[in-house]
Amino acid sequence: MAGDRKDWPEATKHFHEAIAVTPDYDLAYNGLGQALASNGDVKGARSAFEKAIQLNDNFAAAYRNLAKLSLSEHKFDEMDDLLTRSLSADPLNAWALAYAAYAELQLPQIR
Repeated sequence: MAGDRKDWPEATKHFHEAIAVTPDYDLAYNGLGQALASNGDVKGARSAFEKAIQLNDNFAAAYRNLAKLSLSEHKFDEMDDLLTRSLSADPLNAWALAYAAYAELQLPQIR
């Protein structure tokens, strides 16, 4: 179906336009991060998610999206911290709960 096609460069353009009009638009930064990540720009995506969190430190979805980048980079300590923050805002999110447990299993055990 033609409607199922995702045009990440076009989405990126629209998110940039939204941010130009409303610079404190945390949802636009999160969407921009998703579009950039889906287009392979991990550095740009990380920056966009961090900006979304800077604007709204209770933005659970942005913390989860940033944690996904940390997972892909095997930064389990960072991932665990981000998911803990996500869960403080959205404590019943199944994805965050499962991946927070996974991150903790990957961390070295203190003996």
